[in-house]
This record gives sequence, C-alpha cells and structure tokens, in this order.
Amino acid sequence: QRYWVSVWGVGLFEWQRNTGTFRLYNSENKGLFSNEIFDFDMDREGNLWCATWKGLERFDPRTRVCRHIIQPAPWNTDGDRVLCVRVGPDGRIWSANNRGQLVETDPKTGKGRPVRLYKFDGAQFPYYQTWSLTFDRKGRVLLGSPNGLLRYDPATDTNDHILHRTPDLFVSCALDGPDQRLYVGTSEGVYVLNERDSV
Repeated sequence: QRYWVSVWGVGLFEWQRNTGTFRLYNSENKGLFSNEIFDFDMDREGNLWCATWKGLERFDPRTRVCRHIIQPAPWNTDGDRVLCVRVGPDGRIWSANNRGQLVETDPKTGKGRPVRLYKFDGAQFPYYQTWSLTFDRKGRVLLGSPNGLLRYDPATDTNDHILHRTPDLFVSCALDGPDQRLYVGTSEGVYVLNERDSV
C-alpha cells in the first residue's frame, strides 16, 4: 500500500495508496541530504538506497532517518555524483558514480570498496561512465555505458567487456530473459546474446 517516487530537484515522495496521501522527504525538512535523486532501490529490511547528486544515501522509512554514505577516496568530494544503485542478491549495495567507478558497499558498515574494471584488451578503464546497473541470473553485475556493456563477477573479481567496438556502442540497459539469453538495449536497437555472448 506504500509507494515511493523521486522527483528531480524536489526530493522523495511517499504515497499511501489506501489514504491517497503524500509525504515529501528532502533536504529542507532534513529527510534527505540531496533533492537530486538519479536512482533508488530497496533492500530486504525496507531501507531505500538513493543515488544522488551528493553521493549515496540510505533512508530508513520506519525511523525516517537518512544516512549519508561517504564514497571511498578519491570519489568523496562535493563534485561526485552517484548515478545508479542496486541491492545485490546477497544484500550488498552496488553503485556507480560520475567518476567512472563501480563501488561495492557493505550495508551494515557503509564502507565502500572501489572495483577496478578492465577493457577487452586487458587495459584498465581510466573512466567508465555508467548509465545502468543490474544483475544477471548468476549474480554478476551488468553495467551499461557509451562504451558497450561490462559484466563484473563479484565471485572472481573479474569482468568481461561485451559489445565493444569502434565507434562505441551506447548501451542503456540489459536484462536476463526467461530463455536464458541476455537482452541488451543499445543506440541501434536490442541485441540478443546467447550463453557464449554471441549476437
């Protein structure tokens, strides 16, 4: 009966469907640190993890208390934006920022660990702008960006760079289908990949 809606520059709205009432949480009423919310997700305890203009925030709807999660250095300045966030299958928090970094955060301590990402040729990405973040059925992190698709495996701390090419292929989203194939939304339409990552 309760729904959450973020409005850019305004904050986070709580809508009680049974009463039709709204409540706003933002920086003015101390509900949030930032009114600019790019993305959010809910964990098993009902906490909302918000990717915002001022970093990662955890909002507890029961206590209405927000905690500002500091990103690991050097991604912890006023200029850092968290663009997307997802709660992983095991409860860990995964986020990506405007500095091109994937960050794994412990939900209990709030401590973050930056993840190194590598291109198809083995060179480290100096910058990887992420537009979407989700998981496949094996719990691997899927990152969509203007540079193709990255798939990071937390179990092995390795990644694959998929759909890379010159000029770059813009990847906006990815989804595991019920047919065991991966559907990838791109600037050229939808690519469908099989288990061997072949189109």
